[in-house]
Amino acid sequence: PISGALQIDPTVPSVLSFNGYFLVFVEGTTLSPPDTDDCQGWFDSDPTYALTLRSAATSLALTLDSPSSPAMVVAGPINDLEQEPSWYCTADEGTSASLSSPWPAGTYLIWLGTGSPSGDDFTFTISSD
Repeated sequence: PISGALQIDPTVPSVLSFNGYFLVFVEGTTLSPPDTDDCQGWFDSDPTYALTLRSAATSLALTLDSPSSPAMVVAGPINDLEQEPSWYCTADEGTSASLSSPWPAGTYLIWLGTGSPSGDDFTFTISSD
């Protein structure tokens, strides 16, 4: 099951932070479509969060901080069951991984993970301008 369902209005500047602990079971390459092999890291098989943007975000940043090589996979927007979502992946051998861009309105599934198959603490931050 998804750990948290979040809804935000990206037209209102805000910063949301969440602390947690990674549960890792599968490699990132198994989460994304077969033609996307750059999703590196270890993740729970279920998304960590479902993020719904009520409107398009001109500038939205997702940041994952952890002492053990954070990694993030995002799929979305998931607005139509017949439309394949876009996949975004990032991983860092340091302590911070982030994705930042304009995002269309809709729901995004977010997997938070780590570079190795072991758990660790994390801080996940969503910020909109």
